[in-house]
Amino acid sequence: MPIVYRLRQGKKMATNDRVWCICVADYKLFAFFTDCGLMWLDTKHNIWRVVSGDMPRKLYGGAMVEYYGKLAVFWRERISNQKQEKIRCAVIALARVGEEEVRGTIEWSGVVATIPYVCGFLHCLVASD
Repeated sequence: MPIVYRLRQGKKMATNDRVWCICVADYKLFAFFTDCGLMWLDTKHNIWRVVSGDMPRKLYGGAMVEYYGKLAVFWRERISNQKQEKIRCAVIALARVGEEEVRGTIEWSGVVATIPYVCGFLHCLVASD
């Protein structure tokens, strides 16, 4: 069972909800959890909050990166009866709604690559000037 740091109490706790990837975007910490999906850390109240909106829920073996103030989220989709996977990406715009809500809007989503099943993520996007 994974161990996570519980901010409010300042101690570690056991949980079944696994963090698949974590990223800072728009000056906020975001993480993708197995059960809860995309969440952001509310540092004012020291709690994780769910990003509202229609977000992808499955992110096994995924990655996430800041992309011009937005989130670029990558995840795998196994092609049945083959030794390949589709790599999907969603670009998510973030908007603050009030004090305690961040809304995510998927601006684009699609397949960006097809790879052998044994490959993993190393670098998602490379910024260039």
